[in-house]
Amino acid sequence: MIFDKNYITSALLPRIRGLWLSSQDTFPDFLSPVSLEEKRNNEAWVTAAMERLQRHMKAFPSRSRIAVRLPFSRKQPEQAAYSQSPAPQLQKWTQEMESLFHGLLFDEPILGICKAMSEDSLTAFQASMKDFLRQVRSFAPEMKPEDMGQALRNFMVYSIFREQNGLPQDCPSSIFGYSMLYPFTDNFLDDPKHTSEEKKHFNLLIHHKISGLPITLLSLHEEKTAQLLADIFAVYPSPESVASYGEASGKDIRQGLLLMLEAQEISQKQADASLFLTERNIMDISIYKGGLSVLIDRFFINLKMTEEEILFYFGFGFLLQLCDDLQDIGEDKGNGSRTLLSSCLTPKETAARVNRLFSYTAGLFDLCPCRNPAFRDFLLQNCHELILTSAAGSGSWFDEAYLKKLEEYLPVSLSFLSEQKEKLPTAFPSGNEERILEMLDAFLIES
Repeated sequence: MIFDKNYITSALLPRIRGLWLSSQDTFPDFLSPVSLEEKRNNEAWVTAAMERLQRHMKAFPSRSRIAVRLPFSRKQPEQAAYSQSPAPQLQKWTQEMESLFHGLLFDEPILGICKAMSEDSLTAFQASMKDFLRQVRSFAPEMKPEDMGQALRNFMVYSIFREQNGLPQDCPSSIFGYSMLYPFTDNFLDDPKHTSEEKKHFNLLIHHKISGLPITLLSLHEEKTAQLLADIFAVYPSPESVASYGEASGKDIRQGLLLMLEAQEISQKQADASLFLTERNIMDISIYKGGLSVLIDRFFINLKMTEEEILFYFGFGFLLQLCDDLQDIGEDKGNGSRTLLSSCLTPKETAARVNRLFSYTAGLFDLCPCRNPAFRDFLLQNCHELILTSAAGSGSWFDEAYLKKLEEYLPVSLSFLSEQKEKLPTAFPSGNEERILEMLDAFLIES
């Protein structure tokens, strides 16, 4: 079984810990600098793309022109979200948005998606994301855009792994349930409005549901959480999972989810000031939680893994966890949450951790499955850019000389990133959530 706890803690975790500790903390010499001219071209493209998107969003037809909206059906996600054919103005707006979005994907110069994916693959990738979002809007119409974005990022990790392994895109109930679990569980447990008794009952509910024990539902939120877990178990075991992982595949994924629940509970120790945590403790918590999260994503594509592949995906989860922690240094320091980044005491120490993260990433990708070399290179490049932009976003925790060094390798200038960060609230104002969701629903209609 992949999710045997002894295997995770005695084989995978020590090797990833060892890879991290053996990685150099000096500035990497393998990054490719970006010329000033290239930065300016990238900035011009981003500015023009944002302006086109904003113009098109402003042109969204007024509510009076839109047909009455009906909820999406999870059983028939291809059906339109409206009670009649969309009004001509709305149909035209939707078609133009589809064309704009598709064009930007194939034209963008920074990520290089078009070099790593064929047009057919990109079209399928886009279609699977829309399918996922339709299901989200049906299942949780009350979900805020930022939480939807969190769920979509979870789903995209799964989609990336399918592309990496040469598999067609899809959106089964298992990955829908798993991708939605994170905002449903973590956000509930992090919300100070819920009492410790409520959180204890919530965790016990999840544990019992995974274990197949009777449950008592006290709220709509708990009911939906239980349904997300049921979505996973509805397709496990399956002929595909048995062929890939053996007869115990259904039991294996339940064990993985129980370990993930345990990892979330353990990670709450990071914010408990009464507990003494060593750097090794903090590291192991991050490896365990991040590694399990992504290894479960990879499990869902139902393709047999070698020992080295299992290690790669487990280590990739730690990489993504560190990138999240890098983005959240200020927030974590503010709420007393101790991570490998927020626990650094000086800018020099923080910079050394980022250098180590670059080196760790390079070492990890030596283990990466190479079924699609072009996509592997694309993924590695974007991991480097994720680290760079995450560090730049937490720039106040580094000294100016280190930021200037990072800027040499960023696709845009630091000043441009700062300007875009200031413009973002104006471009997508938080008070317009209802209108943003209306636009999203229109975009999700099948033409």
